[in-house]
Amino acid sequence: MIQFISFSRIVILALLVLGFWPHLQAQQAVTLINGSIIKGTVIPDIDSNIVRVETNDGSQWVFEKQEVQLIEAWELEEIASFDLGEKSGYYNITDVGLLMGNDAVYSITTISAQTVSGYRINEHWSIGLGIGIESFNIPLAPAFVEGRYHLLKRRLSPFVAIQGGYGIPLENYIGSNGKRVNRGGLMLNPMFGFKHQVTKNIGLVMSGGYRHQQSISNQNYWWFAEGDSGLIRTQYNRFVFRLGFIFS
Repeated sequence: MIQFISFSRIVILALLVLGFWPHLQAQQAVTLINGSIIKGTVIPDIDSNIVRVETNDGSQWVFEKQEVQLIEAWELEEIASFDLGEKSGYYNITDVGLLMGNDAVYSITTISAQTVSGYRINEHWSIGLGIGIESFNIPLAPAFVEGRYHLLKRRLSPFVAIQGGYGIPLENYIGSNGKRVNRGGLMLNPMFGFKHQVTKNIGLVMSGGYRHQQSISNQNYWWFAEGDSGLIRTQYNRFVFRLGFIFS
């Protein structure tokens, strides 16, 4: 079982990465419409129409978005250019997470991994299909549809999302009644998180949410007549924390 203190360290590390990444990444060159070039680090601003650049001497330059022609990130002597806003196109989010909750008198923490491939409709809306692997009373592979909404048209933006689908059992056997015992069950997972687009094609994603998962099993019981069986529906409710990458 993963100890709570270890989980706390993961959360703190994730917050530090998302919070300070803009200051740790390579220098950037901001090219203005008038041909001027300012080299430094682009700092997120509350106003999405503002581009704020901090140079190596600590000075900050502020420009209107329409004054900026291009932003170039200089990494390993190569230039990675990207637009100020994300446009439509395909993407993939791959992450790992922790599912935390209680079963009877025991506190349970298990690991979850998933990948989502989808289509970004515009700067705000995207939709995708995902599959994962995680453990409850048996290992399940949740297959789901995800809808996601980014609140800001910026590289660093909060988002809300919801996943809905079915947990497919990865472990099964035939019971004495000749039927498969494990059937899996419905899943639902609303989330809230942050995305930070590091380059045009790679970003960081951190989220938290609440997972509801059903698990249905077909069991024989001694109090039933011979050959009869009963369905057992188990409800799992878990807090979930996820950290991963977005590729576009």
